[in-house]
Amino acid sequence: MKRLVAQLLCSRALALLCALAAGAAPAEPAEATKTVESADPTDKSEDSESPVQVDSGLLDRGHDSVERNLVNWIDGLDRFFADENYSATTNESFVRIAPGILIRDGGQIRFKPRFRLNLQLPRTERRIGLVLSSRNADEDDLLDGGSADDDGFGAGLRAAIFDNRKTKLRLTAGSRFRPEPDPFVRLRLIRLRPVGGILLRPSITGSWELEDGLGERMRLDVDMPTGPRSLVRLRGDASYGESTEGHEFRASITHFFALRERTAWRLEGRIDSHTRPVTEVTQYRALLRYRWSMLRPWLFFEIEPGIRFVREDGFDPAPEAIFRVEIVFGSRKNMGIFEAGTKRSPAYDDSADSDDD
Repeated sequence: MKRLVAQLLCSRALALLCALAAGAAPAEPAEATKTVESADPTDKSEDSESPVQVDSGLLDRGHDSVERNLVNWIDGLDRFFADENYSATTNESFVRIAPGILIRDGGQIRFKPRFRLNLQLPRTERRIGLVLSSRNADEDDLLDGGSADDDGFGAGLRAAIFDNRKTKLRLTAGSRFRPEPDPFVRLRLIRLRPVGGILLRPSITGSWELEDGLGERMRLDVDMPTGPRSLVRLRGDASYGESTEGHEFRASITHFFALRERTAWRLEGRIDSHTRPVTEVTQYRALLRYRWSMLRPWLFFEIEPGIRFVREDGFDPAPEAIFRVEIVFGSRKNMGIFEAGTKRSPAYDDSADSDDD
């Protein structure tokens, strides 16, 4: 009899521990709740009051939904403007071909084509892809470093070593051609951290190139929605390598504004500096890019006026403008800004109140 009682007690304790580990309530409180519910409703004693139960799973799902909408909306802007943040992390296959004309002060006209190929290799579960990219006026994850006016292109294989919604680790190996080949290997870690309606995106890159040697680069993006269709991005960028002029820094502020699903502009101000041979600012730059899609969802037009103040030219103003047409193939999302049904920033949605932990 004693052995039977001990076995019953042990089994009851084990069941209680399993229930606590699974986050479920034990059986006794549930029975007590039923007893209280069946009691006399006129009884005002403390024992007749049912505890308020909060569904923690519902709160977690609401919190995750707000974070996911915030990241998707910012990704939509980056995808629409062909920003490097999107190109460096996407596992989609697409081709962008964008012939353009650059007009500079003094009437200088230069043909400035731009192209980008992301091709995910079959039977690799979208983890290994072929990347081809030309040099362009934007930061480019494949042709990292050098001048935006350099001719040439780069080709490489990119492997997604680790890839989830908030952490991405990419290994890229290939070569730049300018025009002679310059092999490189690059490892990049990217984190996405939504905090109270703001998205933090720190990243660090280690690289080796045959011509430039070893190098490293750190970047922090702070994305802050400022309205139903607008976003401000603060970016700090620092790099150092065997071929750099000491530590090279870049700070920028960019304002995105979506007029419609396929029409938007971005206004950017930027400062470049280095620390060798002396610490000094090398360039100030401001530009406005207006981009829209019409006639077809895969056809885009861009107008980008801007102005530079370069130290080598005595900081004399140097206005310029770029006119570009871009054709996109293969994107499953048609390169629109908003996700399906989302027409405003999630940071300004009423449901965003559940973002607070």
